[in-house]
Amino acid sequence: MEKKEDFAQSVQRQELRHQIRKLIDDVESKFNNVRKPKSVQMALKVATKVDERVKPTKTDYINSINDLKAILNESQDNSEAVEIADDEIKLKRLSKSIGLGRTWTIIVYPNKDDKTPDNWREILDNYHVGWIEGPVHDKDVNPDGTKKKKHIHIILVFDNKKDFLAVKKIADAIHSPRPQKVESIRGMVRYLIHIDNPEKAQYDKKDIKLHGGVDDIDHYFESQGSRREILKQIVEYIRDNNITSFSDLTYYVMAQGNDDWFDIISQRNTLFLKAVIDGEYHNQQRIAESKEDGLEPLAQTYRENMQEKPAEKMKMAMKIKEMRAKGHTQKQIADTLGKSERTIRRLIKNK
Repeated sequence: MEKKEDFAQSVQRQELRHQIRKLIDDVESKFNNVRKPKSVQMALKVATKVDERVKPTKTDYINSINDLKAILNESQDNSEAVEIADDEIKLKRLSKSIGLGRTWTIIVYPNKDDKTPDNWREILDNYHVGWIEGPVHDKDVNPDGTKKKKHIHIILVFDNKKDFLAVKKIADAIHSPRPQKVESIRGMVRYLIHIDNPEKAQYDKKDIKLHGGVDDIDHYFESQGSRREILKQIVEYIRDNNITSFSDLTYYVMAQGNDDWFDIISQRNTLFLKAVIDGEYHNQQRIAESKEDGLEPLAQTYRENMQEKPAEKMKMAMKIKEMRAKGHTQKQIADTLGKSERTIRRLIKNK
């Protein structure tokens, strides 16, 4: 009878030894390449000593087994929290690398199979930020020719600079993918209808909707050349009409109902135009002083020269054309006409 009990105890001890060794391996694997807490180190040390004994008691086995199981259970419970913490660290690093910005873009997928809430516009409005809603892009295709999922480009316009994490909270609220910082709001607004991408599906500008105080995007669709021409017209008006007050110019533009001019003087180039008007004011002062002294007004002479210049340029351009036809080099032409080679090149280019 005594031998049978010894055999049974031996079998039980072998089972416990096998169990504790497996738990030790599981714990070591769980903390692989990770610094173990002191409590884990101590539990492994005790369990290893129990395993190394010739005849450890059943109580020693059970205590160590319970300690190791508790460690594994705690590790499993905290694994998700550890992953979340790691993701937050990665997002903070990403946010720092992207930097701050006033303009960001996100994409909304208004499809039944997506998680975008039906009231996503109301949700965005509740953040009290200006935003621009592009047309529904339902004709875009992938490089392989497959049709893209229907989507809407959104431009968020903040009063102050925001980081990636702050904008991501807004994107998460409507289940939008990761936001992107916009380097050029003009380029992004134009992209809403693919105006600069003729190879892509084209959309209608009238389908762009403005929210949260954004009230004008028309100037983003003006070409650089058209804005430059309008600015030249305004400068010529200042010169020809001796405008010496920015307010006088503003009142004139408003009285004429010229929206193109008003946009230029109110939204852009204000400092430049004020400098031109200030210069005109001083020119008028010098003209008045010169007349009092009986001298020829320098500013008036300058104006007369400006009026003569177009005719002079035309004559010079004709002369350059004749000399080039005879095989003269740009340097020879410049020396003959008493002009710099740079001027000759410019006249040839603009002829």
